[in-house]
Amino acid sequence: MNQPPATLAFDIATPENKKTWDQAALELSEAGWHLQTTADGIVVSLHDTEDPRVQVRLHEEKGSGAPAANGFAVLRAMGAGALETALCDSIPRGITVDRVVVGMNWTLVRAGSFCGIARSPARGTAGARTIRPREGFVGKELADLAAYLRSTDPLARSLGLAAVNAFWNRPDADYQEQVPVGGFSGLQPPGDGVIIIGGFRGAARRLPKARVVEREPKPGDIPATDAKTAINQAKILAVTAQTLMNGSLDPLLLGSENVPRRMLIGPSAPLCPLLLNHGLQEVSAVVIQDAGAAEAFICETGTMIMHDHIARSAYLRR
Repeated sequence: MNQPPATLAFDIATPENKKTWDQAALELSEAGWHLQTTADGIVVSLHDTEDPRVQVRLHEEKGSGAPAANGFAVLRAMGAGALETALCDSIPRGITVDRVVVGMNWTLVRAGSFCGIARSPARGTAGARTIRPREGFVGKELADLAAYLRSTDPLARSLGLAAVNAFWNRPDADYQEQVPVGGFSGLQPPGDGVIIIGGFRGAARRLPKARVVEREPKPGDIPATDAKTAINQAKILAVTAQTLMNGSLDPLLLGSENVPRRMLIGPSAPLCPLLLNHGLQEVSAVVIQDAGAAEAFICETGTMIMHDHIARSAYLRR
């Protein structure tokens, strides 16, 4: 028999706390978590599962002194968010940030010889605002910026992920397995049993039998509402690294435990071996080779950053 979900109390007595929860609820929902209001509170779960490993019941307290609701605290209470926590904890202290750029398409963090990027939030979303502290980011430690990944806010996660990538996606790193071909290039046409989470239109053309799951589907795509059925039938799951930026990777991995091979693909992916301990068999990412050129490219609203002199592909594989 399943045990009841864990209970997390939070305070909504003030308009500010209520606003904090409403924003957290929106972010959790957009990332793929299921929220249901019951007589006993709000249940947050993976889709509509009854598995208590991925469930938490939120009990609203008024004037109790309980903390304001925090989206990432909700995830940790239900046993999720371990991947983000591991990535944040992997960044050593003592590395000082000297440049942060949040562009229309990419976010960049530089700290001495370290340089990392991640996708910026989609245009027209809540990402178009500021999270800058009064004193700015320059001079802070890279580990402190990486901690922004412990959030359900896409803009904060983008900044945190770029900081994580600055440390792990290094041109001179010796931890990377030397795999000559990876990502979609390592998959053989026609792509039977391949389910792609995210656009990747070029890969879909090379793998004509692969199916694409999209929130805004085009003809032939699988709508996100039908993703669960498609993933259950997959032999290979190729997931865009933007899911790590927007918070939807965790529910995807929890909901695809029976898929034999799961890959994280894209410039936002960290080349951190810890990812291979969290349900992934391969990571396909990029390494920035010219930080100055990357920064100029981002400031000039560049999109396709995979230019030879700016970045190159790199892979991790179990």
